[in-house]
Amino acid sequence: MPTIVLIILIIIIFAVVLLAGLLFIPFRYKITGNFRGSSLVAKLHLKAFGCLGLSLLYKEDTWMLHFSVFQATLPFVFPWQRKGKLKEKGGEGDKEKGKFSFQEFVRYARHIADREMLAGFWDLVKNLFRIFKIHSFKIQGKVGFYEPHLTGQLAAFLYSVKSAYRNYSSDLELVWDEEVLDLEVKAEGKFLFAAVIFYLLRFLLSKNTRRVWKKIKKGKKASRLATI
Repeated sequence: MPTIVLIILIIIIFAVVLLAGLLFIPFRYKITGNFRGSSLVAKLHLKAFGCLGLSLLYKEDTWMLHFSVFQATLPFVFPWQRKGKLKEKGGEGDKEKGKFSFQEFVRYARHIADREMLAGFWDLVKNLFRIFKIHSFKIQGKVGFYEPHLTGQLAAFLYSVKSAYRNYSSDLELVWDEEVLDLEVKAEGKFLFAAVIFYLLRFLLSKNTRRVWKKIKKGKKASRLATI
């Protein structure tokens, strides 16, 4: 067997073994997030094999990714962010386009506020809670929608989570007469990537989810036509 073929074969075998390890060896994680009005700050830290780490931070419309091996850290900048920084000089209007919009979230939430979609989403959440083996989960702050039935659905969801998971801790105030978003979320635990990918794909490819995506795309198209 030629040397180059042997080297390629070894690389492929190593890549397959590494991928299998990443899929089936438990990852420890820590998630923190702050949602205040139009401001969103979130951080995800993963650790595996005791020496490999990955941190993903979202802040002020910017993603930051860091890989770490033992004590060495390697930052990574996403290609589309380099383009975004070049466009920032174009004016404030460009910056506003990338901002997190709570109003836009509420508009899209109406599409998923049907019984079948919520049942599928709740099934996904239950499976993820089971897979993620949460050691601690805490949520605090205030949240409210202009449409009371959305706040009611959130209240029912949080009650179900609290009754099903003893590690869940909540100091959340629901506001029924105005739109409010002021949340802080913290979670720690471990999980298997393979199980997460399976249940996410099952939910995303389901008939109800595809139906909702079509509604959202249709709504976006109508919104763009209305501004022309």
